[in-house]
Amino acid sequence: MAVARAQWRTPSEEPQVIHPEERLCYQVLQGRERFQYFHPATPLPGEAPADDRSSCGWQTCLSSGVYRQARCIGALCLRFPAKYALTEECRFVVDLITQSLEREEALNGMQEDLAARLRYEIGLAQFASTLIKAPKTEDTLSTALQQLPDATEASHLYLFTNFTDPVDGLCCRQTHEVCRFGVTAQLSNPLLQHVPYSAIPLFHQELAQRRTVNRIVAQLPTAEHEILQSQDVLSILMIPIFVHDVWRGLMGLDDTRQEREWSEQEVRLLQTAAEIYQLYRQRQDQDAALRESETRHRNLYRPMRLVCDNTQDMIWAKDIQRNYLFANQAICKQLLITVDPDEAVGKSDLFFAERQIHAHPDDPNWMTFGATYRASDAMTMHEARSLRNEESGYVCGQWRVLDVVKSPLLDEQGQLIGTVGCARDITEAKQSQLEREADRQQLFESENLLNLIIEAIPNPVFYKNADFRYERCNQAYANFLGIPKPQLIGALVHDLFPRDLADIYHRADRLLQQTGGQQIYEAQLMHADGSRHDVIFYKSLILNADGALRGIVGVVVDITQHKQTEVQLRRIAETDTLTQTYNYNRAYFYGHGTRVRPGTALSAAFVVDHAGSGSLQDD
Repeated sequence: MAVARAQWRTPSEEPQVIHPEERLCYQVLQGRERFQYFHPATPLPGEAPADDRSSCGWQTCLSSGVYRQARCIGALCLRFPAKYALTEECRFVVDLITQSLEREEALNGMQEDLAARLRYEIGLAQFASTLIKAPKTEDTLSTALQQLPDATEASHLYLFTNFTDPVDGLCCRQTHEVCRFGVTAQLSNPLLQHVPYSAIPLFHQELAQRRTVNRIVAQLPTAEHEILQSQDVLSILMIPIFVHDVWRGLMGLDDTRQEREWSEQEVRLLQTAAEIYQLYRQRQDQDAALRESETRHRNLYRPMRLVCDNTQDMIWAKDIQRNYLFANQAICKQLLITVDPDEAVGKSDLFFAERQIHAHPDDPNWMTFGATYRASDAMTMHEARSLRNEESGYVCGQWRVLDVVKSPLLDEQGQLIGTVGCARDITEAKQSQLEREADRQQLFESENLLNLIIEAIPNPVFYKNADFRYERCNQAYANFLGIPKPQLIGALVHDLFPRDLADIYHRADRLLQQTGGQQIYEAQLMHADGSRHDVIFYKSLILNADGALRGIVGVVVDITQHKQTEVQLRRIAETDTLTQTYNYNRAYFYGHGTRVRPGTALSAAFVVDHAGSGSLQDD
């Protein structure tokens, strides 16, 4: 059996082996040149023409020894009648062609997959890049979605956002759309601006369970089918959008040209785009929350700053490195010596102390506060509790004393992140306190001296306040009355003495209060033995600096003994010493002559007896 010679429309090279029963029409690709080979198509005698046709391609070795890729542009028709047998060479060529075709098909499929994947990755990269880098405006998402249609053969790419309607419950509306050229846009379709999920139960069930919807519209239930058919949609692919585990909407693709199952790569493309969009929405929510937080912070910070700056106390907050996070005007002016509170942020006490020290190197006592402040900060953080103490040192050459309260600053998890504190300049108060302590000591010494003096006076001495209550007395007064001092203090005269005596004392006190000056009067006073002694009261008012009554001080002189002596002398003067009878002449003489006054002694008495007999009586 002879091998038929090939006929070439453009002769160049020919295959090594061609069986005479093959009718081949193929195109050999060599670079950019095309070569076609045609074999005579005359059927064998008694045989009908072959009608087996298939589109295929292969790689074969030419006579030059160079392998070429070939793709069939016509038909490969093989007729092997039973009376003819294929030679081994023909079988080899057929097997080689078949294997080559399979490899080429696999290679072409891989190339197509890689090309499609590259398109998807480029589209996703551009989509993500636009969302990340573009300014956050209403058009940012629309611009980003424009990058995706080139990566797929879909007719529409769209976004739906969920919302709750008071009547229809959970619904969705179309917010963004990208269409291929020549495809009718649906963004302005009013039916897609209010779609209750109750009207599309299948989609609701699938999407709410985080499942992908990949369907041919003709196979959908009536409710979903009618809605999509009105938009000429034949195939649909939808991915649910969840942000912070909350179902927020969906992203979808549809095809209005053909019914088809969406490929795995197309599903992955949309899933990845949906995930990127979810991250974008999460970031939007976080940015919105951050802006809201910043707004609240500013709204709170302004009045807090005004309050802190209008107080005379120093207020601050520091981080864990003891650098200022906040400082009010008072601490800037009084301690840090700076006019701008913002300058303090990020700096420590030591920074401002060293700045003052360097500005006044010749004065070692110009600024000494920095080191002590840092030490108390460290103690507060170490002990993790509020501390209050007095801190002192030189500020601008002047000695200052501060009353300082510091507390640890904790975050929401209870972790230490710094300290907060306030301080008050108590230098003047401290000086006043020292002066008061000195005055108190001096007063104590004066009162002690006064007590010693009062106690040294043998006569009873007492002091009443403006309400005429006893506030102080010496022991002589308490002993005279026979009443303990604690019982006397705070008592009124009516609490201690019989009513007749108490009324006398009270009227005398009132009169002294009205007239002022000094008061001397004679009265009786109950003695510890239960008897009434004759006494003389010497009283004076004590006034405050404004002239108001502060109290009454009094001294009691017991004249009982003098009174008794006066009575005895009167009796002696009126009685005859010999007859022990009443001597009228002596009484007259005593009554009109010498009278013994209290506190005086009678030195002599000259008495003339003019008794009734008129005779001189011997002693």
